[in-house]
Amino acid sequence: MADDSRDSRWLLAGTQDNGSIRYRGTSAFEQVAAGDGGDCGIDQTRTDPAAATCYHTFTHMNLERSTTGGGWKTWTGIAPVPYPPPAGYCLFYPPVAVSGSTVAIAGRSVWVSRDTGTTWAEVKQPVTGPRQGTALYAATRDLIYLATTAGQVFTLAPSGWTRPAGSGSP
Repeated sequence: MADDSRDSRWLLAGTQDNGSIRYRGTSAFEQVAAGDGGDCGIDQTRTDPAAATCYHTFTHMNLERSTTGGGWKTWTGIAPVPYPPPAGYCLFYPPVAVSGSTVAIAGRSVWVSRDTGTTWAEVKQPVTGPRQGTALYAATRDLIYLATTAGQVFTLAPSGWTRPAGSGSP
């Protein structure tokens, strides 16, 4: 689920087999995308949620973007890898993080875009093995936290990967 911190009447959520839904302060959520609904995100820098750039996922790194607040038929595919990715590459619903024009999605690598998903850069995880990203958080457009299926936490900054204090050993 993604919320807009500027408007308590705006939420975007994935509902697994029932698509993605949006709440705008009415008595019911509205369906904005069909199919499998996964993780969501929103660019919090826009002043009007109705014109905000937001994102939702389907399964396996399948990511879409709307530049008009996420209404029905406003989505464009921007997946960074071909569908379907290699077996075991990512969780069924991979995590997404957004901060301004930075959007990231994680599998065995973290794919980062600094231009709202127009172009992507692959950043391989700092450890080897079949680890997948389980959670992402974009603290700023230049600082992304990654949690893995191995229970590890890393930070990704322009200078590369680091491990936060107290996050254990690889």
